[in-house]
Amino acid sequence: MIGAKTPAQLEQNLKAMAAVEKITPEVKAEIDALIPFVPELSKFDGLTLLRSQHL
Repeated sequence: MIGAKTPAQLEQNLKAMAAVEKITPEVKAEIDALIPFVPELSKFDGLTLLRSQHL
């Protein structure tokens, strides 16, 4: 999914995707070692729901 509000943003996003394809597995491993990303499911926050209903 690509989020863009203008044609210029869409063009920038598509160019960025082309750069990602050039990343080698070795470079990706180095990036992952420097900046570990551990995805987590978002946790339910009842206060957020409460605020959205009353503010």
